[in-house]
Amino acid sequence: MSKRVVLKSFSMVMMLLCFTSIAQSTRSSGGATIGRIEVDARWGNTPLVSVSNYSNSLRSSAGQWYIINISYYTAASSNGTRRFNWLDDVTMQVEMLFPGEYNRRKATAYMKGSVDYWAIPLDGDKHHALMLVPPQVIKRYAREGVNYKRTPIFIKVSFYDRNNRLISPPGFYSSGSKITSDQISRAFDAAGGERRISVAGLLNLGNVIMPRNKTPWMNIDYDKYEMIKPESVKR
Repeated sequence: MSKRVVLKSFSMVMMLLCFTSIAQSTRSSGGATIGRIEVDARWGNTPLVSVSNYSNSLRSSAGQWYIINISYYTAASSNGTRRFNWLDDVTMQVEMLFPGEYNRRKATAYMKGSVDYWAIPLDGDKHHALMLVPPQVIKRYAREGVNYKRTPIFIKVSFYDRNNRLISPPGFYSSGSKITSDQISRAFDAAGGERRISVAGLLNLGNVIMPRNKTPWMNIDYDKYEMIKPESVKR
């Protein structure tokens, strides 16, 4: 047998072993889910970034961003080795309800946003995410005379796999006190989102909650968050 034939046979064996390993890894992590989701939100100004050849000292007159901080815990999953498994192609969706106004009529404003993660490690640890509502959106649809630091705003966070299947119990948040997760869940069910855009009193704003990489926060605390899937490799 020639050296060329031997090398070719060796390469085919290595490829077969590689594909077998990948398939086993996929099967072992298929039932894993994301666990508890914690949500917190606050108002904040656009971050000022200093550069050597430009002085950025002006404050935006647009208003404050609505900053949604999300923490979530992954299941611990491995192949019996020291390396943990991964969840590939995970989508996080954030939905929000807040008292809005359109053409001088009061309405419940519904907005949403999503981000696709390249891969999330199943290391049994706490992970972080950040989504933001631009000040221009709040300013455009805010209800006149309402103090949004005191008025309840509802948030729902869900995670989906590549087949659009829910892989975690949704996480809920209310800026008001003494409001339960069940009450928030029922509020989202009643609003219906895009499924019932003609619901009376519902103002559907669509995808205006922005992922971190499309905001001035894109390079802040970069290593704190999971890698967002590049646009060029999205399905």
